[in-house]
Amino acid sequence: MSSDRDIYRCAKLLIDRYGDDGALDHCDERIAALAGEEDGVIVWKGIKVAVGHLLAGAPGPDDVVN
Repeated sequence: MSSDRDIYRCAKLLIDRYGDDGALDHCDERIAALAGEEDGVIVWKGIKVAVGHLLAGAPGPDDVVN
């Protein structure tokens, strides 16, 4: 299983590469392509959640919240 830090790093890279909507679309494509591979689907769903959090401005795993 991947760490939260790795998941958020991947999400940030996807946003940088594909843009806001494109990052979410890419996640959906990977989830569909990995249907039947439970571990892969779980990771990509986590990445999709992280993309959503980053786009919403929610803090990531390394952010300090006061």
